[in-house]
Amino acid sequence: MGGAAVSTKLFDDVRTVLQVQYPSVGYGCSEASPGITHLGPGCKPLRDGDMGFPLTGLEFKGVESGGYAFRGPSTSWGYVEGGVLYRPEWIEVADKVSHGPDGRWFFEGRVDDWLNRGGSKFSVQKIEDDLNAFFQSTIAVTKVKDERLGEDFLIFLEAGSSSKLALEALPHDLRKYFAARFGVNLGVEQIQLIPQLPYNAAQKLDRRALQEMKAGDLT
Repeated sequence: MGGAAVSTKLFDDVRTVLQVQYPSVGYGCSEASPGITHLGPGCKPLRDGDMGFPLTGLEFKGVESGGYAFRGPSTSWGYVEGGVLYRPEWIEVADKVSHGPDGRWFFEGRVDDWLNRGGSKFSVQKIEDDLNAFFQSTIAVTKVKDERLGEDFLIFLEAGSSSKLALEALPHDLRKYFAARFGVNLGVEQIQLIPQLPYNAAQKLDRRALQEMKAGDLT
């Protein structure tokens, strides 16, 4: 599996729905490396975001951005960006990870997906996953600048993802749930209804496009 953090539910669905008896979780497979960590075939994640154990021979270090860097025999010789060849000693990754006592890694979200609301930090991706699972609708969470708090939430609901009756009640229910679950009281203007969420060429949610849909920052 690849492309996003693997939840325990997704792992179970691959087994039951797709009838794959021994799913395997791999993290870090890209043009820069064939892999960084691995969870063996049939090994269920301990919790959402469980990435398994680092591959043999890799070295790691933290970087100032909050992510980490790695190097080792499995990394690529170099890469091309903008027509220029780069051969870095360390390859930086903009992911936040935590480590279990047994040495396994857990994906905690992208560095740039974390929101700092008046000193309280939230994972935008984790909150988005939570809302979609609870409300069974298509909901996107992003962040905008805020004059008082520094950053705050901006939430988008896709109009076609719920019935008309459910959609009318969803903003109120979402604000109530958000306050109880995350301790944040959302303003009415922080929940936007749009016809369809934007996606990029890789069919991933385009958060930058979402931010540009908001005319001006929250004040």
